[in-house]
Amino acid sequence: MNDKGKAIAHVMVAADITERKRLQHELLQSQKMQSNRDFWQDGIAHDLTIFSALFLDIYRCLKNALLINPEYSMSINAMQRAVERGAALVEARFLRLHGRPM
Repeated sequence: MNDKGKAIAHVMVAADITERKRLQHELLQSQKMQSNRDFWQDGIAHDLTIFSALFLDIYRCLKNALLINPEYSMSINAMQRAVERGAALVEARFLRLHGRPM
C-alpha cells in the first residue's frame, strides 16, 4: 500500500493440485473395487452356504433311501464328505477375510 492507502501490488499464490487430485481419484477407485470385492465374496459365500445346506438335505433324503437300496452307500457317503469339506472351506475363507464367522 502506498501512503494514500492504495494497493500498489498484488500477491497471488497458486499451487498445483494435480497430483493430489490424481491420488484422491485412485483412492476412491480402490475403495470402490474393495467394496465390490467384499460384496461378491459375501454373496458367493452365502450362496455356497445355501448350496451346502441343500446338498446336506439331499444327502439325508438319499440316506433314508438306503434302507431300500444299500448299494448306493459309498456314493452317498462320499457326497456327504465333499459337501461338509466344501462348507468348511467356505467358512474358513470367510473367517480369514472378515475376521468373523458367517
